[in-house]
Amino acid sequence: ILGVLILLFIVLFFTFRGGGIGGCEPGFADVDGSCVQCEAGTYVGSNLCLPCAEGTYSGAGQDECTKCAKGYYSDVSGSTECTACAVGTYQAQEGQIKCRSCTSGKIASDPASVSCVECGNGEYSTDGITCKKCPQNNQYFNGTECVECQAGKFLDETIGLCRTCEAGTYSEAGAVECTDCRAGTYSGKGGSECIECKAGTYSALPGSAKCTRCGPGRYSDMDGATRCIACKGGEYVEISEATECMTCKENQFSVEGASKCYDMCPPGTRMRNPDPAANDPTC
Repeated sequence: ILGVLILLFIVLFFTFRGGGIGGCEPGFADVDGSCVQCEAGTYVGSNLCLPCAEGTYSGAGQDECTKCAKGYYSDVSGSTECTACAVGTYQAQEGQIKCRSCTSGKIASDPASVSCVECGNGEYSTDGITCKKCPQNNQYFNGTECVECQAGKFLDETIGLCRTCEAGTYSEAGAVECTDCRAGTYSGKGGSECIECKAGTYSALPGSAKCTRCGPGRYSDMDGATRCIACKGGEYVEISEATECMTCKENQFSVEGASKCYDMCPPGTRMRNPDPAANDPTC
């Protein structure tokens, strides 16, 4: 009977300590033979109360620490709670030890943000908290400051960025649109000015991306021509891109816009076909 009583005492003793024979109940650790609840900021490990690692936290009596939620962080060990990311910062992952700052042009206006939000078109932010508009309508934010678009570009207000002018147009610095080149001039893509067509070429319409060469029988003798001039009768030019016409030799003739001269027919005869395009100089 005595042996049974001793065994019963042992069972009741360990049951009172918590968890029965084999240790303390969850959330408690053995401290000098007594089961003691682990404090907040610690957890039970190897039957000891150990501090939670950075990026985690715990309340009292926890067997394990909990990762900080997205939008929160803990930068010290033994934390009892995680700290919300401040405005202008964010954290997209769990269990982190710090928050990340919003990049230029984005904001996190609320605490505990898990991401940053893009500023609207034509807006910018340098503090990660508020979006602002550039002070002038022809400016955009380049990541550092508000600036005008360079010559050859224009500000597309729908996207808040600069776009390149198409061929046949041009712009000066700070433009919000590109302007067509006038007739007699041209420009390539991204032009900051229009260039006059050189003598021997022309452009008849505004917005030209290139100049057209004058064909045989025609010429232009000045820069910036909007049309070519036909050679007069008695003159000709065989080549393209001519700047002047040549005079027919003696006893030769030509009609207007001719690319060659023809020998005159003997008295009492005429050319079979006086049209130079027919290329039939027989009499």
